[in-house]
Amino acid sequence: MSKKYTLNNLVNDDPIYLIGINSTLESYKLAFKLNKELNLNFVRSNKDIDLPKEKAYYNRFVSKNNSKEILYDFFSNKFQKIIFPNNVSSLNLFDYPFSKEVYLLKEFKEADYFIKSLDQKDHYEIINNIRKIPEISIIYNLNSNEIRNKENLIFE
Repeated sequence: MSKKYTLNNLVNDDPIYLIGINSTLESYKLAFKLNKELNLNFVRSNKDIDLPKEKAYYNRFVSKNNSKEILYDFFSNKFQKIIFPNNVSSLNLFDYPFSKEVYLLKEFKEADYFIKSLDQKDHYEIINNIRKIPEISIIYNLNSNEIRNKENLIFE
């Protein structure tokens, strides 16, 4: 008889510090402005955030220190998904493709982007400096205990 092993707690319970951002800017423009205002070096990650179950992809930028350790992640929360109907052959008004917005963190649908850090050292200073960017309408200091699907925040 073979033994069955299960992993109960796959998600690390280390605190995650999240800042939610609302802005109409594209992610690369906002990353540029964050670099300028926060004196960081956000660069586009080699791999975007991919949720194959939902067929959604989210832009990701990382800021690393001199030892190549990731200090901050900047990523989008929304993805416009195009859904095609099953029967494309008929020319019916209601059979045309439509778009649906999919969220990385569904409980924070109001946020367009997030900045994630595992260290609280400069957290409030970053929030105060982000407020200086005029294209950002709202900034949220989010509690990591409210995140229901923390596995979506594991990127590597």
